[in-house]
Amino acid sequence: MSVEVNDLLDADQWRAYGAVYGFVGNELLTPMNRSGNYQGLDPSFWAQMPVPENSEGQRGLERLEAYARKADENAERDAMGALVYSNDPAVAGMIATSVEFAHLFIGPPRPAADPWETVNDPRNDKKVAYGHATVAMQQLIAAEGLELNGESNQLEDHMGIELLYLSVLCEKAAAASANDQDLVRETANKAAWFIQAHPLHWIARFRANVDAARPEGYYSALLEYVDGVLNDHYDSLA
Repeated sequence: MSVEVNDLLDADQWRAYGAVYGFVGNELLTPMNRSGNYQGLDPSFWAQMPVPENSEGQRGLERLEAYARKADENAERDAMGALVYSNDPAVAGMIATSVEFAHLFIGPPRPAADPWETVNDPRNDKKVAYGHATVAMQQLIAAEGLELNGESNQLEDHMGIELLYLSVLCEKAAAASANDQDLVRETANKAAWFIQAHPLHWIARFRANVDAARPEGYYSALLEYVDGVLNDHYDSLA
């Protein structure tokens, strides 16, 4: 399937989309207690993030700001019912969010919301962890001259990795905007196809599983926001 891009985005627009995908992708791969990145618990961070032109993305962004403002309160009702003691709202919020991450994406006994495309693909009745989407992502990553590194050792069809791949395409288009419009158009077509064929293909099911486990949590709001950004980005391209 191909997608014909109409109007080209400028470099700043590409970088804005790429910043969202890069941040959310990393948040879905590494909990705050390991990354040491507490930006998601800072209301001013979300106040500066791109605002999608759809109600879903806007609502997700508002929820993220609200979650950050109440980081210490959220710590008192974490996913496992554990008590969190800290006078620092950021530290308390980090602990609660990290517990939520483990409950949703690690387990035990298994993740409450599997973060891999293969497991969430409604066409995949056998629910294997390594499937066609994994192979497809391996090929796409290799075609861009990329390779995975880090401690996560995740399969390539993890939502976080798909978003990081998309952030690379955004940066590629942004860098080419000044002098290579053909490359921008080629990359824009690739990005539009990828958004529809991969993350948008399964994010609804992924979100439903997250919402079933933690409807008021950080990751529910984060996925609502990035879902809106993906739709906004696709609509601006196709």
